Amino acid sequence: MIFGFLLHFTACDIINPREDIPAYVRIDSVVLIQQSSSYHTTQNISDVWINLDGKQMGVYQLPAQFPLIADGQHHITIRAGIKNNGISASRIIYPFYSFYELDTEFVPQQIIKLVPDFKYKDDLTKWIETFEDPGYKLELTTKSDTTLYRVPDPRDSLERVGAFYLSVDRPVFQCVTTESFPLSYNAAGIFVELDYMNEQDFVLGLFINKANQTIETPIIYINPHSDSFNKIYIDLLYIVSQNPDALDYNIFIGAERVDSLSNPKIYFDNLTLIYP
Repeated sequence: MIFGFLLHFTACDIINPREDIPAYVRIDSVVLIQQSSSYHTTQNISDVWINLDGKQMGVYQLPAQFPLIADGQHHITIRAGIKNNGISASRIIYPFYSFYELDTEFVPQQIIKLVPDFKYKDDLTKWIETFEDPGYKLELTTKSDTTLYRVPDPRDSLERVGAFYLSVDRPVFQCVTTESFPLSYNAAGIFVELDYMNEQDFVLGLFINKANQTIETPIIYINPHSDSFNKIYIDLLYIVSQNPDALDYNIFIGAERVDSLSNPKIYFDNLTLIYP
């Protein structure tokens, strides 16, 4: 009789195994630590990549609440994810942000609320134009028939941003970095970061300087985003890896007025080139 009861109990366990009850982690927002007193660091971290005790658990779009089968003390590692080239279908871990980690106690059915903070990794090469200094690190090309302005930041009038305005009489803008950059096709990553607010599309690209020629190469056309500033992370590694014979590179920004718009305005800030 006892044997029959145990057999029945075991069979029920096999047919209806007990489910593990998860704990939950909630992340409403993340923080990028300010590492410079001369300009305000911005971020557009869209996702978190989660590891638990060294095992990949998933990728979650912010704000996020997700289950983890964990009970007791565990080690959680969180990496910052971005939309590569602003594309929602191309989400990656941003290679230049440090990761966030902690040991914490997990209790089934309970929610752990976290606000991960990230910062730039050490030993990175960074070139940045913030428009806070009177002198520009950009200059107009011969294509441009309009001017680059340094104007009050719509987000904070005490700070400055770059701006250009297109019109019927002055429909073309193009500027380029005054400095050339010897980028390596073997680099672990090469990105441009850019804050922008634009009433029409514009292009960011590279002048690829070779021994006997300079090649103007558009990288990305940035769609209008006129209601507020947005931030984009632009991946340059593919183009650089296709040009192992390049001597160096210059970054350019340009636009031609769209006929349906009379006087479109384009603002940009924190133009940053970053690589190991």
